[in-house]
Amino acid sequence: VLNIPQVPYPYFTAMAFPSTNTGYLFGTSVAYKTTDGGKSWLQLTFNNYNSVTSAFFIDEKNGYICGSSNTLMRTTDGGLTWTALNSTLGDGTSFTSIFFVNTTGYLFTSGSDVMQTLDGGTTWKRATALPNSYVQSSYFLNAQTGYVAVGYNGNSIYETTNGGTTWTDVADAGRGDFIGINFSKDGTLGSAVGIGAGSGGSAGPGRTLFIKQA
Repeated sequence: VLNIPQVPYPYFTAMAFPSTNTGYLFGTSVAYKTTDGGKSWLQLTFNNYNSVTSAFFIDEKNGYICGSSNTLMRTTDGGLTWTALNSTLGDGTSFTSIFFVNTTGYLFTSGSDVMQTLDGGTTWKRATALPNSYVQSSYFLNAQTGYVAVGYNGNSIYETTNGGTTWTDVADAGRGDFIGINFSKDGTLGSAVGIGAGSGGSAGPGRTLFIKQA
């Protein structure tokens, strides 16, 4: 059980653990780091006043965050300093998920765009767009093969096998929404988590779909 810092506001919206002991927590204008597996947390200097929706760390020192109002940042020193990256998109763009495989990265917008970098985030290009899809979570097995969990205005899991150029709908949540996806370290077993059908505060219980690659 993690000893999460007690803050009344803002709420934490993204978490990343690149190793067993080192992890990061993000919210609007706040960031915390642990080096003891979550037993204690140190607040980092973090000059970002927008919502952070996703965080990804390649290792304990090198990581990325994305969020609202074109928030896209990188750290190379374990969160001590952050550098803004240029996505080439407008200031009003909101990002929903980010994932890296070495220097190849994928960035998803609330407007269904899929952005790709091949140089660790220095430059970005538009790879394609997913059909009417709000990507909640992404996971790549390698630089070419990846999956996204879609919610809000969609309810599917999409797969790419060519580095994000094309995507195939491989799972449907029915009337629910997928909100998270992850895979085992060897990439043979994946799980997607979502919420059931409903409106407002009457959504039904969650569901988990297990996906096994052939």
